[in-house]
Amino acid sequence: MPGVVAVSGIRTARWHLGTVGKDVTGIDPVGGPQILTLHMVTGSSAALGRGEVLVDNTVAKNDHYRLGQILPHGLRGDGRAAGRIGGTMKAKTSFFSLATTWDRTS
Repeated sequence: MPGVVAVSGIRTARWHLGTVGKDVTGIDPVGGPQILTLHMVTGSSAALGRGEVLVDNTVAKNDHYRLGQILPHGLRGDGRAAGRIGGTMKAKTSFFSLATTWDRTS
């Protein structure tokens, strides 16, 4: 299409952080930052390429999260995983407060 510079998939899901349900937005680590303006406070959007999580700066402050902290979480059922906080961002929209990469094969 004329005028289209970049296209990237975006997925949303519920995940659990301990016993608390949260919304998470999965973006492609290459295409996502090309179409979304991520106003980074700490860290870098490159953290997505390492499988790390970006957290809204206000959420990080309110929940006492810090750069490099490991967040035990799960996406489906009782599956547990650990994600490192690779950055905090100023979310200019309520679209997401947690961002991570998504597996294109799922």
